[in-house]
Amino acid sequence: MPIAVTSLVVAVVALRKPVEDSSVEVARSRAGRLARQVRESESPVRSQLFGADTRRINLTYVLQSAAARGATAPPAGRTFADGPATLPDVLEYYRSTQPRRLVVTGAAGAGKTVLALELMLALIDQRAEGDPAPVRIPLAQWNTDQPLTALLVRRLTDAYKWPADMAAELVAHGMVLPVLDGLDEMDPLLADGTPDPEAPRARKVLEALNAYQDGREAGPLVLTCRTGHYDALAPVSRLIDAARVAIAPIDTRRTVAYLRDRALDIPRWQPLIDHLDTQPAGPLATILSTPWRLCLTATVYHRDDNPSELLHHTDGHDLDQHLLARYIPATIANTSNPTATSPKTSTAGSTTSPATSPAPPQTPQPPTSPSINSGPSQAPPASASPTSSSPPSLSPSFRCSSPSLCSSITPSGTAPKRSSRSPCSRQSP
Repeated sequence: MPIAVTSLVVAVVALRKPVEDSSVEVARSRAGRLARQVRESESPVRSQLFGADTRRINLTYVLQSAAARGATAPPAGRTFADGPATLPDVLEYYRSTQPRRLVVTGAAGAGKTVLALELMLALIDQRAEGDPAPVRIPLAQWNTDQPLTALLVRRLTDAYKWPADMAAELVAHGMVLPVLDGLDEMDPLLADGTPDPEAPRARKVLEALNAYQDGREAGPLVLTCRTGHYDALAPVSRLIDAARVAIAPIDTRRTVAYLRDRALDIPRWQPLIDHLDTQPAGPLATILSTPWRLCLTATVYHRDDNPSELLHHTDGHDLDQHLLARYIPATIANTSNPTATSPKTSTAGSTTSPATSPAPPQTPQPPTSPSINSGPSQAPPASASPTSSSPPSLSPSFRCSSPSLCSSITPSGTAPKRSSRSPCSRQSP
């Protein structure tokens, strides 16, 4: 009898192994299709962040010291290679990080989401067979009573229209790389406008991410958060076994180079460029040191009007209102309507494949939101405590999280109303 039982066990194991191997191969194949869907949905978002222009901003970021349990990573990096290889690009930086857990921090508008998108698209472009597909998720959507795996499955089903069973299989086999955007959006600010050090939802997120594993190793992921919010949570709550980088302000030399590259007619831009060249540490140069304001400026004045108007707006709040009031009509004049990605799913048992169809005419929304929600918009769960309620979205690719400013901007370009709240208080692309 023992021999018979042993033989039966061996036979069952032998039968199960091909099934398990087949399941892994199917998941890897489907991850390739998911990666293509992500590229099709996120590429237009990235393009819109740059004013529908191919010119990119090369951000620099620096590794921050960790008190304990930090990941091994290079001391600094940049978005892409643009000359002598003195710093690794974002793809090389991430692949050099061990374990592959990266926290991107920076000020409002510093380019956290931009850097995350650049990393995602680079991972997809250089993706090898069996690599996970990066999927970006606005963290404000997470019902923290549910595990991370449930959040990932929900994102695949809601944004990419995957059947729930297939989505769960992808997640179970580690074929989804979580790119979690906007930890700072989980909890409301204090009455004085500063981050809440208690931040109960953000702390629950960090607890869940610290418990997230890939086999016996810490699970790979990317997390973005404003510097002030992340610092407020430390040292009690932080992501362990991770490399934290801080995005540096854009230096004036790169600011001028970017504006020159975007300009259709240099003479119209010359007074502003001359001012920045002669006063590289001045108030206006400091204000324009974020990708968000820099791209707004290049977009608003791309075709006409006088960029030297900015010389009269050396206060950040005033400059934001000036640019946002002109952004929508400028974007309508500059670009045609984008297309949207709509993945198709067939009946049960079949595979999922992406399809692209033209989007209906859309009025672009000012890119004031840090967590740009690609895919269908989703209401926060009942347990969520969002920091603000957004106005109706004018574009499926953007969610404005500066309602005090954006709600007063109309498609006709009506100037925004004054608000006691800073218009930048919720912007961090």
